Amino acid sequence: MILCVGPRRFAANPIYSQHTRGGGKGANNVHKFERYFRHSTTSVATIYGPIVYGTQPCLLLREMPDLQG
Repeated sequence: MILCVGPRRFAANPIYSQHTRGGGKGANNVHKFERYFRHSTTSVATIYGPIVYGTQPCLLLREMPDLQG
């Protein structure tokens, strides 16, 4: 995957997890790991990357093999 954050681009291998709402007293805020995307559900992608200050637009792109070569 290629992550575009503001003017920067870099390769990323995100970890996907369920998007759950933690709530109430005693919630442990655990998000379960997802191996595959499920239809009509929301997933969260987590990566380690450079620090970005302020609000920046983000775009995650999938790399495709070069079919021309």
